[in-house]
Amino acid sequence: MARRPLTDAYDTFALDEFFEHFRRSQVREKPRWSPSTIPVASYTDDFDEISSRTRAAARWRCQEAGCDRLLAASWERRYLHVHHRNGVKGDNSPENLAVLCIEHHAGQPGHAHLKNGRDYHEFIELFKGAGAVQRERVLSALARGERPTTTSPVRRSYTSERTNGANDSLPTPRQRLVDRLREANLTFKDHRPKGCLWVIGDESLKPFFDELRNDGLPFTFTPRGGSTTGHRPGWFTTCPR
Repeated sequence: MARRPLTDAYDTFALDEFFEHFRRSQVREKPRWSPSTIPVASYTDDFDEISSRTRAAARWRCQEAGCDRLLAASWERRYLHVHHRNGVKGDNSPENLAVLCIEHHAGQPGHAHLKNGRDYHEFIELFKGAGAVQRERVLSALARGERPTTTSPVRRSYTSERTNGANDSLPTPRQRLVDRLREANLTFKDHRPKGCLWVIGDESLKPFFDELRNDGLPFTFTPRGGSTTGHRPGWFTTCPR
Protein backbone atom coordinates (compact mmCIF):
# COMPACT_ATOMS: atom_id res chain seq x y z
CA MET A 1 0.00 0.00 0.00
CA ALA A 2 1.39 3.36 -0.96
CA ARG A 3 2.25 5.73 1.82
CA ARG A 4 0.38 8.98 2.14
CA PRO A 5 2.55 12.05 1.82
CA LEU A 6 3.22 13.82 5.13
CA THR A 7 1.69 16.92 3.65
CA ASP A 8 -1.69 15.15 3.49
CA ALA A 9 -1.64 14.53 7.26
CA TYR A 10 -0.72 18.15 7.83
CA ASP A 11 -3.37 19.53 5.50
CA THR A 12 -6.15 17.35 6.90
CA PHE A 13 -5.32 17.83 10.61
CA ALA A 14 -8.01 19.68 12.54
CA LEU A 15 -7.53 20.87 16.11
CA ASP A 16 -11.24 20.67 16.89
CA GLU A 17 -11.39 17.01 15.94
CA PHE A 18 -8.16 16.27 17.87
CA PHE A 19 -9.44 17.76 21.13
CA GLU A 20 -12.85 16.20 20.62
CA HIS A 21 -11.15 12.83 20.63
CA PHE A 22 -8.44 13.58 23.24
CA ARG A 23 -10.36 15.58 25.81
CA ARG A 24 -8.14 14.71 28.80
CA SER A 25 -4.87 16.62 29.12
CA GLN A 26 -1.75 14.48 29.10
CA VAL A 27 0.12 17.10 31.17
CA ARG A 28 0.30 15.70 34.70
CA GLU A 29 2.14 18.58 36.34
CA LYS A 30 1.73 22.25 35.68
CA PRO A 31 4.88 24.25 34.92
CA ARG A 32 6.34 25.84 38.01
CA TRP A 33 7.00 29.15 36.31
CA SER A 34 5.30 31.24 33.68
CA PRO A 35 7.17 33.31 31.08
CA SER A 36 6.85 36.31 33.40
CA THR A 37 8.00 34.56 36.59
CA ILE A 38 10.80 32.29 35.35
CA PRO A 39 14.04 33.01 37.28
CA VAL A 40 16.89 34.79 35.58
CA ALA A 41 19.95 32.80 34.63
CA SER A 42 22.30 34.96 36.72
CA TYR A 43 22.46 35.77 40.43
CA THR A 44 19.84 38.17 41.69
CA ASP A 45 20.82 41.57 43.05
CA ASP A 46 19.97 40.53 46.60
CA PHE A 47 21.84 37.21 46.51
CA ASP A 48 24.60 38.39 48.86
CA GLU A 49 21.98 39.09 51.52
CA ILE A 50 20.21 35.80 50.82
CA SER A 51 23.53 33.95 51.03
CA SER A 52 24.39 35.44 54.42
CA ARG A 53 20.93 34.71 55.77
CA THR A 54 20.96 31.13 54.45
CA ARG A 55 24.40 30.35 55.88
CA ALA A 56 23.45 31.87 59.23
CA ALA A 57 20.31 29.72 59.31
CA ALA A 58 22.55 26.68 58.76
CA ARG A 59 24.64 27.83 61.74
CA TRP A 60 27.58 28.31 59.38
CA ARG A 61 27.99 24.57 58.84
CA CYS A 62 28.40 22.60 55.62
CA GLN A 63 25.23 20.61 54.91
CA GLU A 64 26.94 17.91 52.86
CA ALA A 65 26.25 14.51 54.40
CA GLY A 66 29.12 13.50 56.65
CA CYS A 67 30.79 16.92 56.63
CA ASP A 68 29.12 19.38 59.04
CA ARG A 69 32.27 21.53 59.02
CA LEU A 70 31.89 24.71 61.06
CA LEU A 71 33.07 27.86 59.27
CA ALA A 72 31.69 30.57 61.50
CA ALA A 73 34.72 32.82 62.05
CA SER A 74 34.63 36.00 59.97
CA TRP A 75 37.69 34.98 57.95
CA GLU A 76 36.33 31.43 57.40
CA ARG A 77 32.98 32.40 55.93
CA ARG A 78 34.46 32.98 52.49
CA TYR A 79 34.94 29.19 52.29
CA LEU A 80 31.22 28.50 52.95
CA HIS A 81 29.04 28.84 49.85
CA VAL A 82 25.34 28.70 48.96
CA HIS A 83 24.73 26.25 46.11
CA HIS A 84 21.73 26.24 43.74
CA ARG A 85 20.67 22.61 43.48
CA ASN A 86 18.89 22.91 40.13
CA GLY A 87 21.62 25.06 38.59
CA VAL A 88 19.32 28.08 38.16
CA LYS A 89 21.16 30.92 39.86
CA GLY A 90 18.06 33.09 40.00
CA ASP A 91 15.99 30.47 41.85
CA ASN A 92 16.49 31.39 45.49
CA SER A 93 13.66 29.28 46.85
CA PRO A 94 14.70 27.71 50.18
CA GLU A 95 14.41 24.15 48.87
CA ASN A 96 16.83 24.99 46.06
CA LEU A 97 19.59 26.35 48.28
CA ALA A 98 22.24 24.21 49.97
CA VAL A 99 25.01 25.47 52.23
CA LEU A 100 28.30 23.79 51.28
CA CYS A 101 31.95 24.27 52.10
CA ILE A 102 33.98 25.14 49.02
CA GLU A 103 35.38 21.59 48.82
CA HIS A 104 31.93 20.02 48.46
CA HIS A 105 30.64 22.88 46.33
CA ALA A 106 33.46 22.18 43.88
CA GLY A 107 32.29 18.56 43.76
CA GLN A 108 28.85 19.47 42.43
CA PRO A 109 28.15 18.99 38.69
CA GLY A 110 29.41 21.93 36.70
CA HIS A 111 31.41 23.42 39.57
CA ALA A 112 34.82 21.82 39.08
CA HIS A 113 36.19 25.23 38.07
CA LEU A 114 36.16 26.20 41.75
CA LYS A 115 39.16 23.92 42.24
CA ASN A 116 41.24 26.33 40.18
CA GLY A 117 40.63 29.25 42.53
CA ARG A 118 42.82 30.55 45.34
CA ASP A 119 40.09 30.08 47.97
CA TYR A 120 39.84 26.35 47.22
CA HIS A 121 43.58 25.78 47.61
CA GLU A 122 43.67 27.88 50.78
CA PHE A 123 40.81 25.84 52.23
CA ILE A 124 42.48 22.52 51.49
CA GLU A 125 45.78 23.68 53.01
CA LEU A 126 44.20 25.21 56.10
CA PHE A 127 41.68 22.50 56.92
CA LYS A 128 42.93 19.31 55.30
CA GLY A 129 46.62 19.73 54.60
CA ALA A 130 49.75 20.49 56.57
CA GLY A 131 48.15 23.60 58.00
CA ALA A 132 45.43 21.57 59.68
CA VAL A 133 47.90 19.05 61.11
CA GLN A 134 50.08 21.88 62.37
CA ARG A 135 47.14 23.65 64.02
CA GLU A 136 45.88 20.53 65.76
CA ARG A 137 49.34 19.71 67.07
CA VAL A 138 49.84 23.19 68.50
CA LEU A 139 46.38 23.32 70.07
CA SER A 140 46.77 19.86 71.62
CA ALA A 141 50.09 20.84 73.18
CA LEU A 142 48.68 24.10 74.52
CA ALA A 143 45.66 22.28 75.96
CA ARG A 144 48.05 20.06 77.91
CA GLY A 145 49.89 23.11 79.17
CA GLU A 146 52.96 22.23 77.13
CA ARG A 147 55.03 24.17 74.67
CA PRO A 148 54.48 22.71 71.17
CA THR A 149 57.42 20.68 69.93
CA THR A 150 58.20 18.53 66.94
CA THR A 151 59.04 14.83 67.07
CA SER A 152 62.55 15.76 65.97
CA PRO A 153 63.47 18.94 67.85
CA VAL A 154 65.54 21.46 65.97
CA ARG A 155 66.49 23.65 68.92
CA ARG A 156 70.16 24.44 68.88
CA SER A 157 72.24 23.88 71.95
CA TYR A 158 73.49 27.20 73.25
CA THR A 159 75.52 25.82 76.13
CA SER A 160 78.70 27.78 76.20
CA GLU A 161 81.50 25.46 75.18
CA ARG A 162 85.10 26.16 74.45
CA THR A 163 86.10 24.91 71.02
CA ASN A 164 89.63 25.48 69.83
CA GLY A 165 89.91 28.26 72.37
CA ALA A 166 86.71 30.10 71.26
CA ASN A 167 83.34 30.46 73.03
CA ASP A 168 80.10 29.83 71.11
CA SER A 169 77.98 32.96 71.14
CA LEU A 170 74.65 32.97 72.94
CA PRO A 171 71.50 33.22 70.81
CA THR A 172 70.10 36.61 69.89
CA PRO A 173 66.41 37.37 70.64
CA ARG A 174 65.76 36.98 66.92
CA GLN A 175 67.32 33.50 66.88
CA ARG A 176 65.31 32.45 69.93
CA LEU A 177 62.05 33.49 68.27
CA VAL A 178 62.89 31.59 65.09
CA ASP A 179 63.70 28.48 67.14
CA ARG A 180 60.39 28.67 69.00
CA LEU A 181 58.51 28.84 65.71
CA ARG A 182 60.46 25.87 64.40
CA GLU A 183 59.78 23.88 67.56
CA ALA A 184 56.06 24.49 67.06
CA ASN A 185 56.50 23.35 63.44
CA LEU A 186 54.94 26.59 62.19
CA THR A 187 55.38 27.81 58.64
CA PHE A 188 56.97 31.24 58.63
CA LYS A 189 58.84 33.67 56.40
CA ASP A 190 61.30 36.10 57.91
CA HIS A 191 61.95 39.36 56.06
CA ARG A 192 63.45 41.24 58.99
CA PRO A 193 65.11 43.66 59.53
CA LYS A 194 63.73 45.42 56.46
CA GLY A 195 60.29 43.84 56.68
CA CYS A 196 58.15 41.58 58.88
CA LEU A 197 58.29 38.02 60.10
CA TRP A 198 55.11 36.28 58.93
CA VAL A 199 53.62 33.08 60.34
CA ILE A 200 50.96 31.34 58.26
CA GLY A 201 48.05 30.31 60.50
CA ASP A 202 44.57 31.24 61.63
CA GLU A 203 43.04 32.59 64.85
CA SER A 204 43.16 29.17 66.51
CA LEU A 205 46.88 29.84 67.13
CA LYS A 206 46.06 32.78 69.38
CA PRO A 207 47.07 30.99 72.64
CA PHE A 208 50.52 30.35 71.19
CA PHE A 209 50.98 34.00 70.22
CA ASP A 210 49.59 35.16 73.55
CA GLU A 211 52.45 33.25 75.13
CA LEU A 212 54.93 35.01 72.84
CA ARG A 213 53.36 38.36 73.68
CA ASN A 214 53.90 37.67 77.38
CA ASP A 215 57.55 37.14 76.53
CA GLY A 216 57.73 40.54 74.85
CA LEU A 217 57.18 39.29 71.29
CA PRO A 218 53.89 40.81 70.09
CA PHE A 219 52.30 39.42 66.93
CA THR A 220 49.34 40.88 65.03
CA PHE A 221 46.75 38.69 63.29
CA THR A 222 45.22 39.51 59.90
CA PRO A 223 42.65 37.20 58.28
CA ARG A 224 43.77 38.08 54.75
CA GLY A 225 47.46 37.90 55.48
CA GLY A 226 49.71 39.61 53.00
CA SER A 227 51.54 38.97 49.76
CA THR A 228 54.14 36.99 51.73
CA THR A 229 51.48 34.50 52.92
CA GLY A 230 49.67 34.41 49.60
CA HIS A 231 46.87 36.33 51.33
CA ARG A 232 46.19 33.42 53.64
CA PRO A 233 45.48 34.15 57.32
CA GLY A 234 48.65 35.01 59.13
CA TRP A 235 50.44 36.62 62.08
CA PHE A 236 53.24 39.15 61.74
CA THR A 237 55.76 41.01 63.81
CA THR A 238 58.71 43.28 63.23
CA CYS A 239 60.51 42.58 66.48
CA PRO A 240 63.02 41.71 67.54
CA ARG A 241 64.95 42.94 64.52
